[in-house]
Amino acid sequence: MYYISTMQILILCGGLGTRLRPLTNDIPKPMVPIDGKPFLEYLIEYYKGQGANDFILAVGYLREQIIDYFGDGSAWGVTIKYTIEENPLGTGGAIKLAEDLVADNFVVVNGDTFLELDLKGLMDFHKEKQALCTMSLKLIKRNQNSGFVEMNEDSEITTFASIETQEEAGLINAGVCVMSKGILDLMPEGEFSLEYEIFEKLKKDFYGWEVQDGYFIDIGTFDTYNQFVEEFHKINLCQ
Repeated sequence: MYYISTMQILILCGGLGTRLRPLTNDIPKPMVPIDGKPFLEYLIEYYKGQGANDFILAVGYLREQIIDYFGDGSAWGVTIKYTIEENPLGTGGAIKLAEDLVADNFVVVNGDTFLELDLKGLMDFHKEKQALCTMSLKLIKRNQNSGFVEMNEDSEITTFASIETQEEAGLINAGVCVMSKGILDLMPEGEFSLEYEIFEKLKKDFYGWEVQDGYFIDIGTFDTYNQFVEEFHKINLCQ
């Protein structure tokens, strides 16, 4: 197990969770219950287990539930700060909103995705490449709702397709990225899509890091949410 005392995690928690309605009519998607605990609590405990102690939660929809539950993070032995979307800002706008809080290198995690990975290995690779962004990738052997990622021999991402593909297998964005603060200079103010307006346009300093082993799931649909409810006990979520 690796421990990194300076690791900072920004978790995107502001989505509307429309595909999980009516479950998310009265609860934000990262707070959906898994065996009596919010999904987001498992994420925080997992990353704390890898040494992260500094969290930023980018909240929006029904944010009071998240803020009231986690507070300053002291009950979990971590520090939690918040950025608040008064109106939806998209995946990119939520990150830009945290510009004054993020470290020189920080981790961005989707609040509806769990990925087992070596976080220190990902961060070390990112720093070695002096990347603006390093994206965790997972090989999926079925069609997805998004396109596949292609890399060259040096692990530079050459194609980031955010549109649906009919390929039978390929690497997809696994929901955990390391970003250098400099990438924020490329981001506009207000609402925008990280995938369409940043990732598809990055021509350099954009790398992929394939996670070959480890559990991966996006709980954004009822099928995958129910799958995680059934399987989460098999995973060492509290490292």
